[in-house]
Amino acid sequence: MKYKKAAWLIMAWLAVVMAGCLSPAQLKVAQGDAYLDRQDWDNALTMYSQAASLDPVPNLNTKLAQAYGGKGGEASAKKDYAIAAYYYGQAKSCDPAVDFRELYGGALYQSGKLDLSQRKYGEAVTAFSAALEAGYANKDARLSRAEAYAALGLFTSAIGDASLCLDSDANSVRALGIRGYAYLKTGEYRQALADLNGAIGLNQSDREVYFNRGMVLKSQGELRGAAADFQRALKLDPSYLEACIWLGRTYYALTEYSAAVEQLTRGLQINPLEATIVYNDRAVCLGKTGEFNAALADLDTLIYQHPAYYLAYYNRGALFMKMLQPQLAIDDLDTYLCLDISDKFGCRELAYGWRGYYNQYAMCCFSPGVSQYALQSCDRVLSQSTRPQELPCSDGALYFGCEAGDSNTAVYIVPGSF
Repeated sequence: MKYKKAAWLIMAWLAVVMAGCLSPAQLKVAQGDAYLDRQDWDNALTMYSQAASLDPVPNLNTKLAQAYGGKGGEASAKKDYAIAAYYYGQAKSCDPAVDFRELYGGALYQSGKLDLSQRKYGEAVTAFSAALEAGYANKDARLSRAEAYAALGLFTSAIGDASLCLDSDANSVRALGIRGYAYLKTGEYRQALADLNGAIGLNQSDREVYFNRGMVLKSQGELRGAAADFQRALKLDPSYLEACIWLGRTYYALTEYSAAVEQLTRGLQINPLEATIVYNDRAVCLGKTGEFNAALADLDTLIYQHPAYYLAYYNRGALFMKMLQPQLAIDDLDTYLCLDISDKFGCRELAYGWRGYYNQYAMCCFSPGVSQYALQSCDRVLSQSTRPQELPCSDGALYFGCEAGDSNTAVYIVPGSF
């Protein structure tokens, strides 16, 4: 006990002597060093920062870098990769000679991967780009950035990154799949088909690659081949809703309407919460088989669930014309013409044809020829739908009159003929 007391007294005496010999800045550094040794990064940073505010101290930036690096490692261990990247970046700015490049790049990369998994594609691109600029050597960083670019619709950038990855690894299934998808979206079908065939040749278990090849084949008019690929994608994943919908649409294009209804009904069973397009497309298929009441029920359900989905009004109006109920048809077609100012689906001319006259409609229903019902319906929908995502329109959605040779495309209703 006496020895412990003596040792404590000696240490206290040394501390007093040192305090008397050191400047205030040097004392702060010494305290920071003690914290650094104990891996108490926060207190070390506090002491070093206070020292920096007092006097210039040799090697202080290196010490700051080490403390920031320790904070980065602590955050990485907790999988707080964005925070880790920040601290490693601070370390790098304090002392470029301290080599945290791999750790810094790794934290940025992990942060990007987390953003990618959460569909924060813009943030993911930023993180992956910073990792690559920091010299991070993991080739997956560039490939992951290609995937994020593709998700953002920046297909040329996606093609560029995927091509660089393929230059170093020509058998990268993921790179071939990403570039094939990007070529599909840019309409470069020959290149898309080559990449997707290559990916399938290396790996037959990727549902996305089969689906994307099916989309290429459908775009080229090879409907049987497209249907076969959508079926392969569904075999790999029976819950693949998008493949189910496009298989139904492909059967529709093949005029195999009963098969189309079967697939779309299956899609409705897969995910009722994402059934907007399924109700719309199945209604059109049912209309082609003469099952008008069932088609009408689907469109009524769709409009009830999504009152701003304007294609449903067009389809229900066309269906009412088929059912010889022109006044109901006119009300729905007028509502459609009021809502679809952009003519996303190219149905306005068809709607005028179904409608039976060619009055020039002004934006948001200012034409005197529009029915009072349509005015009220349009006003109600527009007043309730303030967010763009409340207009869930999908490329490829079916509508009456969209297929070649449809005899209903140019039906003109003469007032008083019913």
